[in-house]
Amino acid sequence: MSIPIVEHHYIKDLSILDEVNDFVDNTDWYVVAAKPDGPSGIKVITIKSKIMQDGSWPNQKVYNDKFGNIDAECFLTVLSIIRQPYGWNDLSTERRAPAVYKVFQYINKQFFDNSFTLDGIGEEVSGSRHLWYDEAEKDIPNWGKDFGPNGRYDIRNPTPIWTAYANGSSKLTRRYPGRNNNGLSNGAHRDWFGMWDDPQDSAVGCYTLLVNLNYNWKYSEANELIFYETVPPSENVAVHESRGFGVGRPTQIFGMEPGLVILYPATAIHVTNVLGRPLSGGFSKRLAFRVRRKES
Repeated sequence: MSIPIVEHHYIKDLSILDEVNDFVDNTDWYVVAAKPDGPSGIKVITIKSKIMQDGSWPNQKVYNDKFGNIDAECFLTVLSIIRQPYGWNDLSTERRAPAVYKVFQYINKQFFDNSFTLDGIGEEVSGSRHLWYDEAEKDIPNWGKDFGPNGRYDIRNPTPIWTAYANGSSKLTRRYPGRNNNGLSNGAHRDWFGMWDDPQDSAVGCYTLLVNLNYNWKYSEANELIFYETVPPSENVAVHESRGFGVGRPTQIFGMEPGLVILYPATAIHVTNVLGRPLSGGFSKRLAFRVRRKES
């Protein structure tokens, strides 16, 4: 059995987050969703949009009226995590999102003695493949060559390069876990792509660093981060359907407390609880940095 070693700190002066909150609030979020298309059909689309203060997309109520779903919670079925992509290393993050990079520099120095760089294990941002064909993004890894099953602009599963990004959710935008194996493919998971019995050499020195950006949060509201033991797969435990590891007992729980900084190994099993009450601020925002220790 393996219990994750999780480190946490608090940013006491939340004004340090003012600039990055302003940047995040005025930057488009990406999500892949299904929307009604006629009386009985659906259409899968990419939404690239800012988020309203109540956690909805602009014109969301107009869509509800148009399709006769006035009482529905949301006209969309969210198919991916809602994210903002920033960079794939230190240089690209500083160029593309300077306010985000400032927060990373502050946290790296304040709590971790500048021991991390932004070249950890990359993550994908669904709906962002068009960036690989944007003339202004020619320094993106593998520029012009990122293909999906349906071609260059396929909205699914772009290359997982991002080591600096944001996760967001609200009552109206959250993604519910999938139905396969109780949702463990996109519920309890690791940020390392190895199988249960794979050597973990490629994960040595790799961590995820999270920063809560919301100014307000109350206990019993959504977005608690829960960590679990890693256990051998067996019929008596939940097993991740594609990676094969067993999910053991919960070991630590962290709320969406303002200014909370969490560092955990890329191999740690974790999940974010999205089933609580709506957040006081309407929309939750976390910066995520996939980092690597310099000596690694």
